[in-house]
Amino acid sequence: MRYTYRLGFFWLLVYSLLSLLPMGIALLGKLPPFRSFLEEFGVALGLIGLGMMGIQFLFSGRYPKIAPTFGMDNVVQFHREVGRHLLFLSAGPSHLHAAGQLRLPVIF
Repeated sequence: MRYTYRLGFFWLLVYSLLSLLPMGIALLGKLPPFRSFLEEFGVALGLIGLGMMGIQFLFSGRYPKIAPTFGMDNVVQFHREVGRHLLFLSAGPSHLHAAGQLRLPVIF
């Protein structure tokens, strides 16, 4: 199978929607008591990070629909790049939560 931009955008859309799935599930539940913007933003980042961690195995595995389309080198490079972003995305919510609780300035 040959790589096309249309197929690339399709897989990017699938990845984005699956990453947002935990936040969508959380919106279906009961609303928590009022929290500051920083706390809510931290929770949103944490849920997106959770979704990204959950689907890492899907795009880094050798699935016949994904790996041959883009090539294994590109799939592994994507996995590395997403992993680096995930590290910072996972560290952000705790910092934002602490800043919201203690009324500290946000440094990033």
